[in-house]
Amino acid sequence: MRIAIDMQGLQSESRFRGIGRYTRAIIKSLVKLAFSKKYEVILIGNGAFPVKDIVNEFTPLVGRRAIKFWYPVGPCAFEQPGNHNNNTNAKIIREAFFKSHKPDVIYVPTMFEGYQDDSVLSVNEFDNVTPVVTTLYDLIPLHNPTQYLDPNPNYKKFYLDKISYLQACEKLLAISEFSKAEGQEYFKEKANDIINVSTACDDIFKVTALNSDQVRSLKVKFKLNKPFIMYSGGADERKNLPTLIKALSELPIEIRNTYDFVLAGKLSQFDIDNLNNHARKCRLEQMSMILTGYVSDEELVHLYNMCKLFVFPSWHEGFGLPALEALACGAVVIGAGNTSLPEVIGIEEALFDPHSVTDIKDKITHVLTNESLYASLKEKGLLRAQAFSWENSAAVALSALEEIVERRKIGRPDRIRSLNKKLAFFTPLSPARSGISLYSEELLPALSKYYDIDVVVDERQSDITDQENYRVINTKDFLNTADTYERIIYQMGNSIFHDYMHEILEIYPGIVCMHDFYLSNYFRYKETLAGHERLWSEQLLSSHGYSALIQRAEIGDDEKIMYQYPSNFNVLSNATAIIVHSDHSRKLAKKWYSNSRELDWEHIPLLRAAPISLDKKEVRNDLNISDETILICSFGILDSSKLNHMLIEALGALPKEPKEKIKMVFVGELGGNYKKTVDALIREHHLESVIEITGWASDTLYRQYLIAADIGVQLRALSRGETSAAVLDCMNYGLATIVNANGSMAELPNDRVIKLADDFVISDLISAIDKLCKNKQFREVLGKNAHNYISSEHSPENCAEACFNHIEAAYSEINVNVNYIINKLDIQGSEFERYASLLANNFPRLKSTRKIFFDVSLIKDSDLWTGIERVTRALLIELIKLSDNRFSVVPVYLSKEQSGYTLREANGFMKKLYPGIAPYIDFDRCIDFHPDDVYFSSELACDLVIDAQKSGFYDYLLKNNVNITFMIHDILPVTKNHFFPPGSNENFSAWLNILTEYSDKIVCVTEAVVNELKKYIAANNLNNPRLVMEYSHHGADISSTIPSGGISAHDLDRVNLIKQNQSFLMVGTLEPRKGHLQAIAAFDKLWAAGNKSHLVIVGKEGWKGLPDEARRTIPEIVYTINNHPLLNEKLFWFDNASDELLSELYQNADCLLYPSEDEGFGLPLIEASQHNKPLISRDIPVLREVAGEGAFYFKSNRPEALARAIEEWIELFKKNAHPDSAKIRWLSWGQSAENLVKKLFD
Repeated sequence: MRIAIDMQGLQSESRFRGIGRYTRAIIKSLVKLAFSKKYEVILIGNGAFPVKDIVNEFTPLVGRRAIKFWYPVGPCAFEQPGNHNNNTNAKIIREAFFKSHKPDVIYVPTMFEGYQDDSVLSVNEFDNVTPVVTTLYDLIPLHNPTQYLDPNPNYKKFYLDKISYLQACEKLLAISEFSKAEGQEYFKEKANDIINVSTACDDIFKVTALNSDQVRSLKVKFKLNKPFIMYSGGADERKNLPTLIKALSELPIEIRNTYDFVLAGKLSQFDIDNLNNHARKCRLEQMSMILTGYVSDEELVHLYNMCKLFVFPSWHEGFGLPALEALACGAVVIGAGNTSLPEVIGIEEALFDPHSVTDIKDKITHVLTNESLYASLKEKGLLRAQAFSWENSAAVALSALEEIVERRKIGRPDRIRSLNKKLAFFTPLSPARSGISLYSEELLPALSKYYDIDVVVDERQSDITDQENYRVINTKDFLNTADTYERIIYQMGNSIFHDYMHEILEIYPGIVCMHDFYLSNYFRYKETLAGHERLWSEQLLSSHGYSALIQRAEIGDDEKIMYQYPSNFNVLSNATAIIVHSDHSRKLAKKWYSNSRELDWEHIPLLRAAPISLDKKEVRNDLNISDETILICSFGILDSSKLNHMLIEALGALPKEPKEKIKMVFVGELGGNYKKTVDALIREHHLESVIEITGWASDTLYRQYLIAADIGVQLRALSRGETSAAVLDCMNYGLATIVNANGSMAELPNDRVIKLADDFVISDLISAIDKLCKNKQFREVLGKNAHNYISSEHSPENCAEACFNHIEAAYSEINVNVNYIINKLDIQGSEFERYASLLANNFPRLKSTRKIFFDVSLIKDSDLWTGIERVTRALLIELIKLSDNRFSVVPVYLSKEQSGYTLREANGFMKKLYPGIAPYIDFDRCIDFHPDDVYFSSELACDLVIDAQKSGFYDYLLKNNVNITFMIHDILPVTKNHFFPPGSNENFSAWLNILTEYSDKIVCVTEAVVNELKKYIAANNLNNPRLVMEYSHHGADISSTIPSGGISAHDLDRVNLIKQNQSFLMVGTLEPRKGHLQAIAAFDKLWAAGNKSHLVIVGKEGWKGLPDEARRTIPEIVYTINNHPLLNEKLFWFDNASDELLSELYQNADCLLYPSEDEGFGLPLIEASQHNKPLISRDIPVLREVAGEGAFYFKSNRPEALARAIEEWIELFKKNAHPDSAKIRWLSWGQSAENLVKKLFD
């Protein structure tokens, strides 16, 4: 069972009141119970409201995939008459959105939302099929229409509309026996469908021992100077607060001197003013009235625990949840003795007459002055609270949902027998040379028993006349009357005969019967020969991603790409449902597209009409075939994929006896390069007198050979999802048929054909032919069995009935196609563009696979090839290589538009990265998201992320159920901010806070960074229960990052100087934390002592765009190097080294020196290991993680300590006793990307 639950009660103003708490609690309990029974639950909220808190709260309970959001075109608040059209349209969109998720039942915890905000709730405005259940709280306005409804006609309409929705619900879940009875009084026809599920309060409401700090905090915040009497809830008239205030004002003076009155809860300014005025009017003196405003749940629990007495004077409640919450917290509770409150409080001596000031005053006085009564009420109250539990409420509610679904199943007919609906049947007809024409002409007479059919043909076939069973119209006729058709079906094939269908399918979706799974021949023809620029490329991209385009550009063989990639997902995704003629097509869809499971598939056999009844002997005479001859036929175009060459070789190798009796006829065309192969084989095996090739065969000739033949041989390689009509024809006409288990032919019953292995060898085929030639009886039995199978399973009548049943089943579901929804909406002309964008968000087009939207916002216009930029490029390149049916990668960038930030395809960037694909891709289009897509960024784009968050971009991703993942390389600007420009930690921490707040996952580059991040999150109280933190090491093969090349003559001279002595290499940008000053000072000491080693520094000067005073020690580092007396003698600095030069320096170095004081990863350690160079590294956790036992470590920041460490290493090196860097285990970028994929999707 799939349950959809509306979450708007947690988004509207009700979230601040008891209804919000009720909604939260019943949903959580219901979900837990439903999961225990293996039911599926979808939580659906309104995207017009903030969503992060809901996503964070409920993701641990149901997972991100189960939380969905729809978008209304606002404003929708019914209070403003100008919003009514938006409101009406939003109801349709909401119901369609719910329906698109195919729930068995919908639960709405609160229906009466949306008068003052953009909440939208309705029943049967679009979907009158899916049962809806809602909670019944109370019907107070119906009791008092003159008070609540008549003064405001607009509100009256709103409320009565909601009442009609309650009446349309399948069941009502009352929150008390009182509200159940109230509902039965007003909805007499639904009396048996109103159930008391009762209510409870959240587990947080309990007796709590407050410490002195908690008490002091509340007293200061709410100015609680005395013990207090408390009320919690709203201030509408039925809450009876004026009567309570009047009663408080008449309490004995000693009580008023002792206690204040606390009214806890968010109130409107109008209510606040009215209550204050009333208190002054009643002269509520000596007793302060404290209006707290909004209080958190934690604060409310503490107030309940602190209050001396809780009073609930409402004269009409559906339940009275605040009273139960107070009881659960150990408060002494008194309340009104009518409606539902006696049921909640359950203690007779705690009740009063809410209409009597005197009775309220006396009850308060009696309780506060009678110690034994007070103690008794406290004890009984705690016991009473235990009688209510959400588990019990959820169990009753779930039982009601189960009963509805079961009742619907019992009452639903297996098949919908609604005949003679108007059907548009798209197909080519004869004389088009297409097997699909013949298929349709055989199906249509049988299908006309069920439908009133118009066959829609290409305008080029407009001269075809109507037939007895159907009319023939062209596309113009259809478009003029398209809305009159109740059903549409497209017979889709991989040829130009179906060209006219594609554009219409986009506008008028229908059932698609896929005769060929691959459509690449058609799209290739349209692009390369018919002048439709980039049409095939767009199909390759949308179906298979950039990897297909890159492969096309790299291999330069369109024929190979055409045979490799189906290029059909746009057609599949536009289909209302899909019919295939074999399960092989469905398997191909699963192979290519991870999202194919979301499509509606039906396997209906390829029909075959009864064979034409002609005398076999006469037909053979007409074909000049003697009685003694064994006629073997193979039907269809000759092609290498049909393995005709193997059949010829087998015939050539047959024993003499059968070979002398056989005649082999290929009934089909032969051309192209394959003709040379076939002709050569016939000559080689001397089969000129045995083999005949008919060329293109008319229908008459084709059937003559079917009647005349004794044996059929239909072989296949490289099946592309088509079902072989020729095989079925052979079987239908009673031929003993040989096939191989390729594609759909593998599904044929083993006792109806001779089925060779898919990759059979020639000897298997020889044996099969020989057996059939020598054993006439076996041949005839096999042929008869084949005929019986086809006449039973593939008859037009059976296939037409199956087709009818599938069409009706598909259309019995409410159509949530966008065009259908648009027809239901009332859209003003100026609003059409806004609605189009909104509908695209609500009903995103299905994509072939999950997408990784890989953010390249910074590198798309950058020529930097260092650090993070190199990582981003390397991961992108490898992820594209890894793309398969699990996912595809879409490079994107953040684009600031008029409406805020959005993502656009980075096609311009891709053209630079892969110049060969430039002709295949277009402009940078805006991205449409689909649930479960992944947004991934490995860039350090602080300002951009902060600006995007302010515009609501990451909230937008959450609403669209996109998984948000960032890669963090380090958090050094906040953990070691003295190494970075002053103030940079503020910008970085703002960026980091956004990442931790919105991300579903953060992938760090080392475990050390994960640990630092966890400490930062804890220290800053950043709470995101969704957040998963993992790590994935970088790759280290430079060749995968598009390395830069070139070495200048000057640099080459310096390299030759370096070779003359032992050299220590430092690699990394000149920054304060990299340890350059310590290293130079250490070498100064070594040089002073006579050491002749070289120190070679490779790295650009850091932060050159900042003033010197902001660059910390960088100016000192640069000055020290440039003014060093041994520069270019023993000290060398390469400030703009290409990858080629860096590789040369690694090759000629004796050791990598890595004195960095902190890192995110430490890539040079691995690069040195790849060049078999030893390592000296500072001993810090992250470098230990990367290098392990493969490095020599030092700890001190003092130059002399580093100098001693270098000397110690030199001695070890001389003895070959230094740590071996070969022990370091490193990843290729391909392995790193594969690891990242696991992190993204696990």
